[in-house]
Amino acid sequence: RLAIGRAVQTAGEHWSESLHLCDVFARHFHGFVIDAYLPSSLVVPYVEKSGLVGCWKWKPLLNGREVMQLAGLRGREVGAVVQHVMEQMLINPAVTRDEMEAWLLRWKGSRDANSESQQQRL
Repeated sequence: RLAIGRAVQTAGEHWSESLHLCDVFARHFHGFVIDAYLPSSLVVPYVEKSGLVGCWKWKPLLNGREVMQLAGLRGREVGAVVQHVMEQMLINPAVTRDEMEAWLLRWKGSRDANSESQQQRL
């Protein structure tokens, strides 16, 4: 599901045409390059029902500033968390901001607990 979401996000408003173009390439190069392929006749209805239409316009449910405020993170971790939030939105378009905040706080708690137990071993 994430791979389809990323493809739709990348293709943007032309996602359907992009999938049909993939059919052309798949028919032409099938024996050379493509091991497994889902035709657009299967993928287009899936995308339409999945809630992914319009995902190229989505903003993350939690932005970097909010991640820093909620979890006290800095640096690369902030970007990784925001990327995770976007991935979760592509996997489950119905996910809510509250659910992502709860995940972030759980993740932060388990990360802090792991860090404390590592320090105690030293």
